[in-house]
Amino acid sequence: MEKVVALGVYDDRPRPKVICGEGLTKQSFMKDCDINAIIRKAVKNGGLPQMIHDNAVYGDFSNVVDYQTSLEVVSRATTQFAALPAHVRARFNNDPASFLAFANSEANVEEMIKMGLATRKVVEEVNPSTPSPDAPVPPAVTNPSVGGAGASNIGGQGK
Repeated sequence: MEKVVALGVYDDRPRPKVICGEGLTKQSFMKDCDINAIIRKAVKNGGLPQMIHDNAVYGDFSNVVDYQTSLEVVSRATTQFAALPAHVRARFNNDPASFLAFANSEANVEEMIKMGLATRKVVEEVNPSTPSPDAPVPPAVTNPSVGGAGASNIGGQGK
């Protein structure tokens, strides 16, 4: 049986050499990109570089859902878009984002109805002088303090 010899890092054997030539990386920016140098400057000067301040985003992100929920919403929207007829998807270049932008615009409601993707809202006209028979009757309110010591001075009309 042959003896297997494992070569180590420092063994004498020919190593492949890769000659790349001059790279495209500008070495003059090396210190500007070094995170240790950036932190040292921030500690010394008491602030972060301007590039970090310029790209900062501030806001209330407390209502942001987690990553998994966001993926599920996108997946559900993609599935619903895929369920649309082929001619509807083709109208939006098979792009769910284009369809959502179209569907969320008030100017496109009539076209959405024509395409069969929306229904017209039926609004019942209500005469305010005649209450509907199903409407609850508000309780009678009496205010014994009207004109008395406890009367409020609403609207600046005092007695």
